[in-house]
Amino acid sequence: MSGPLALSDLDFTLFQALIERETGIFLTGRLDGRVRELGLASYRDYLDLCQRDVKERTRLLEAIATHETSFFREPKQWALLESDVFPRWRTEVAQGRRLPRVRLWSAACATGEEPWSLAMALLSAFPPGCLPGGASWDMAILATDFSTKALARAREGRYPAARRPQIPPEKLLLHWEEDEDGSLVARDTLRRLVHFDRVNLIRGGWPIPQFDLIFCRNVLIYFEPDVRAKVIDRLLGKLEPDGYLFLGGAETLGGAAGKVRMIIPTVYAPLPAAGKRA
Repeated sequence: MSGPLALSDLDFTLFQALIERETGIFLTGRLDGRVRELGLASYRDYLDLCQRDVKERTRLLEAIATHETSFFREPKQWALLESDVFPRWRTEVAQGRRLPRVRLWSAACATGEEPWSLAMALLSAFPPGCLPGGASWDMAILATDFSTKALARAREGRYPAARRPQIPPEKLLLHWEEDEDGSLVARDTLRRLVHFDRVNLIRGGWPIPQFDLIFCRNVLIYFEPDVRAKVIDRLLGKLEPDGYLFLGGAETLGGAAGKVRMIIPTVYAPLPAAGKRA
């Protein structure tokens, strides 16, 4: 097949509606390559296929998702955890004002660098046996994404050697092994902390627990304003009253700004009415 694909305004509008309904993402780009690969004559043919074939619809949704990420992205956020949040938690536990229990959620975790970074940060701040009597903190990280392909890569916990400079040397030594081809492979010390699951942020089926920290970075920018507002409201409802919401550097809270106080740019704490248990 050669020449431009047939794509009417109506066809493209229908595609936008399908993708926004499933993911909250407003499609602006083209998918010519996949349509040609399938030998279809038009976008209407591809739309019909996606409507009736769940596997192809899933492939479509994963094709338009962005999975670019890295270890310890947004350094100021990690510095806040290490210099303020984690020390305060240790103090509160020592004073009997907090249980040594931590629940974190990496929403839209993509290929997993973020939850593995969280696991490394937790183990550095609260190493096994650090409590009186040799007890350990109860820690767990939930990592979710709507892309099954990205989640499969995240679960594998294997990354190319080129990612090595992103991980501090002491954390690299403690928590990663080097495979024969030079790839980095997560050790069990990390794997014991992280659980992966598929969650679509604009649909039902959200995790039940409340979380101390929620990382939802660089995904809200793809949502239309009304969808973004609903997702932020639900995220705030999943935070503990003294929890924190971490967003990406290009993201704003929009209408939800009045429901939080800013800790540093991109990090927010819910005001009492927003942070109540859902």
